[in-house]
Amino acid sequence: MRETGVVALDIGGVLLTTIDDAHLKNLAQITGHPVAQITEVLHHSGLYDGFDAGRVDADQLAARLRDSLGSPDLTVDILAQAWNLMLGETDPVLCALAARLAAEDRLVLATNSNPFHAEGVRLRLEAAGLPAEVPVLASYAVKVGKPDPAYFRALREMLGDAPCLAFVDDRERNIAGATATGFPAWHHRDAESTVAHLKALAWPAP
Repeated sequence: MRETGVVALDIGGVLLTTIDDAHLKNLAQITGHPVAQITEVLHHSGLYDGFDAGRVDADQLAARLRDSLGSPDLTVDILAQAWNLMLGETDPVLCALAARLAAEDRLVLATNSNPFHAEGVRLRLEAAGLPAEVPVLASYAVKVGKPDPAYFRALREMLGDAPCLAFVDDRERNIAGATATGFPAWHHRDAESTVAHLKALAWPAP
């Protein structure tokens, strides 16, 4: 049924909540450095975004953090555990809608994500009723993230000839990026309005 239109859904902030500073607090506890310093090293340097965009791999991330923080015991496994503390609970209402779209082959997941989150997100979404084979366009896999136009070109390529009913994201900059590249976009603020909007698009009343 892809010819009737596909919905591209963000994951973090839409299908599941995120705890954006959980990894920072955990690393601060492990290393003894303040959260502000961890933030400077990881986020202000572009290291975090580089990891999400696949420009930095897990080994490089660990090595850079060990050097910058003087923490020789930081391993990839420790970082993976810290990153996964960012993953919160799934939204049952939105996940039910996503599962219905997936059952009709009308769902793509469009996410800025990294290898650390991939398995944890998959397990959470499967537990919420989404099939494992739902197509995912992850930034680390295509080496570019939202809102870069190249990400949306990759999304269009993934969709093929299927029309996109809506690109759904919780971040304004990603909505702007989608709109600028020709995608109909919906800024997610709450489950109720997003579900109502998508139902009207995907299953319009006769």
